[in-house]
This record gives sequence, structure tokens and C-alpha cells, in this order.
Amino acid sequence: MEERRCPADPICYLLVGAKLNDGGSYAEAEKMYLAALQLVEGTLGKEHLTAASLTQLGNVRIALGKHEEAKAVLLKAFEIWAGTRGDPFLAPRALNGLALIYLAQGSAEHAETFAQQALEIAEKHPRYATNIADSLTTLARIYQYQGKLVDAETSYNRSLAKLEESVGPKHADTGLTLTGLALLYSGHRRYSEAEPLFQRALPILESAFGPKHQNLVSTLDGYAALLRKTRREAEAAVLEARGNEIRAMRGEKVR
Repeated sequence: MEERRCPADPICYLLVGAKLNDGGSYAEAEKMYLAALQLVEGTLGKEHLTAASLTQLGNVRIALGKHEEAKAVLLKAFEIWAGTRGDPFLAPRALNGLALIYLAQGSAEHAETFAQQALEIAEKHPRYATNIADSLTTLARIYQYQGKLVDAETSYNRSLAKLEESVGPKHADTGLTLTGLALLYSGHRRYSEAEPLFQRALPILESAFGPKHQNLVSTLDGYAALLRKTRREAEAAVLEARGNEIRAMRGEKVR
């Protein structure tokens, strides 16, 4: 149905794909990005749309767990950007995607290199403030994996400040970054600092995505774990049930 709305219009496919991606329909979003790519790849003067299609396709494939396929298209997207020096919005998105792939594969050193490169490019183009924030959040996750807790905390806080300044304190990206920082604190028994962040993040994400979106799961799980560690089992059980309901809706294994 969506394809019939976008006859030979790559921008339409990209927009529909972004909407599906935001709603958690990653497999359908992948189809839209592939359709956009087929219309523009190899066409003279369409390099920017090709890079955009590849970048979106790569990032949705990360969400689908297709890391090697994602890596190939993100590298190609960055090569196009490097060759044309087109819209600088795209390059950090491709590099951050590559960083997350390498991190998932346990190669933190490679991940950090890509994320640092993404941040360097993003900071040269401050009008794209969310790229700066995304790069800082990616670095925070890498530092956390490496056990560099001070660096991770600093990067999360820098990202959070940039997001609150640019997109506002109630934006979805702000909520996701709050969750990341809360998980960092909770993982190191800094419960009194973590809990207010979970409490801020959850209503932001519920408002942005709805009460049963998979982007709420890590917040629900993290807050529930904190509640159990602080001996509030009844409250924890409520959040755990919500997380399991979302998993069941997506056909995933419940805990």
C-alpha cells in the first residue's frame, strides 16, 4: 500500500521509511529504504539521495540485527559523502552506525575511532546539534563498555545538555539519553542519582512513542532492576510486566 503512494519518488520512500522506523516497523522500513535506493543508486546528480538511502538502510539493519549487511551499506554511504563532500548531516549518522556495529561485535577500539570521527565532523557543523549529541551518546556507550566510567558519564551529560538545548527536555532523544545515563548510574549502585533519571525518561518516551513501544523496554527493565535492588519488589513487578507485554507483542521471549 505504501509503495503505491510513492511512484518513482525516492524522497517519499525515505519519509515513509522514517515513519515506519519510528514506529518500530523495521522490516517494513527496510523495504522502503531499498525502494528509494533502487531509484537513485548510480544516477548522476543523485549522490546525496543515494547516501541518504544507504545511511537510513544501514541504521535500520542495525535495529534488525543485520550487522554485516548494515556495515557494507554504511561504509558505502560514507565513501559517497567523502567523495562528494555533500550534506554533512549524513556523515556522522553513517559513522555512528558503524561505531555501534563494531561495539556490538566487541571491537571497542574500532568503534571509538568511528565515533570520534563522527563527533569531529558533527562539531564542525553545529547547526546539526542532534548529530553532536548522537556522537556523544555513542561515545558514552563505548566508554561504558570499556569501563571508562568518568568519560562515559561526561559524554552522556554533554549529550543531554546539547539535546535539551536544541530539541528540548521532552524530546524522544532526550528521553533515550536519560535512560542511558540512568543505566550507567544504576549499574554502579548510584541508585539515588539513577532513579530521578528513569522517572524523567519514562513519561517522555511514553509520550513520544506510546505506552507499548519497544523503545520503552530498556527504561522499564532498568528501572525495574533498580527497584528490586532497593527492595521494592511490588513496584518492580509492575514495570517488568509492562516490559514483558511489549516483548510478547513483538513475538520476543518474555523474562
